[in-house]
Amino acid sequence: MQACILIKALILLASIALFCLSCDSSNHLSATSSDQLSNPNTFERKNFSTSLDTPETLVDINSASIDELERLPTIGRALAERIVEHREKYGKFRRVEHLIIVRGMSDTKFRNIRHLVIAK
Repeated sequence: MQACILIKALILLASIALFCLSCDSSNHLSATSSDQLSNPNTFERKNFSTSLDTPETLVDINSASIDELERLPTIGRALAERIVEHREKYGKFRRVEHLIIVRGMSDTKFRNIRHLVIAK
């Protein structure tokens, strides 16, 4: 009986120790990340960038023409027309995520363009 209690206590202590170690290493990682952010020369970008993802070249979904929207990957003419039609009928998009309510905009299509668009 005492051996069983001792084993449970050791397992509990080991679990607590592992938890503390994982918390300590996550603090170390966040410090490293903030160091990388403060020094852009050491920062590696995780997602692939395109020439369109700088703030100056983001497509504003509230002012873009059908042709501008059609240049976005996976956005065809019909979907670009529906985006403009939705904007004219209901007003400006408050967030880019609201594009998902436009008929024909799938999750996959949205994920392909969300880093390329902005709602001003």
